Amino acid sequence: MSCDQACFAAALAVVFGILPDAVRVSEILAMPGVQTADFADGDVIFADGTPAALGVLVRGGAEIVRTSGAEGEVLLRTLAAGDAFGAATLFCAESAGTRVRAKGDARAVFLPRSAVEAVFAADPRAAVGYITFLSEKIAFLNARLATFTAENAEARLAGYILRASGSSDAFTPGMPLSRLAELLGLGRASLYRALDALCAAGAIEKEQRKIYIKKRAYLARVSGGTT
Repeated sequence: MSCDQACFAAALAVVFGILPDAVRVSEILAMPGVQTADFADGDVIFADGTPAALGVLVRGGAEIVRTSGAEGEVLLRTLAAGDAFGAATLFCAESAGTRVRAKGDARAVFLPRSAVEAVFAADPRAAVGYITFLSEKIAFLNARLATFTAENAEARLAGYILRASGSSDAFTPGMPLSRLAELLGLGRASLYRALDALCAAGAIEKEQRKIYIKKRAYLARVSGGTT
């Protein structure tokens, strides 16, 4: 199995809950309508108006961005090889209002709805896995919405830190602080004040671009459960 095929298989395992072997990967890639495309840095890989598909990034990186009026673009998520996108809108006509843009040279595989339905038909467990995958995305988005609507900057930042760090006590935000401020709906001055406040409380330490969590319970209390 090539590196691209291995990334494709890993992504399908996450989306469908079943790890396909090399033979099954080749069968899926050969299904009618399945396409592979290469993209240069800055190219739009996927956006509203393009045919609905389940996309899998098999090489390079990408960003999911949303245009937010006068604030310009807001970075929602970064993608790496093996990540999937487009699953939430594959079976509905709802506009996501986002686009996936290549970050460096990238390659993606696109599965149309007919191919995904064929995967379900071949193994009903894949449909259950897909539902589970979408349910987890809904839970993640609900937590993010709670972070955005928190009452103050400290609560939004604390919720973000807990969510972004996962189980690790040290992490590096995958974006500049100016972009993080946009993501949290804050001015840069408000974000810096919130960082200073959490540092002063001993809840975190900041060293260059890295944030160290010192009092996870304090962050949870300040966030009000917005993680």
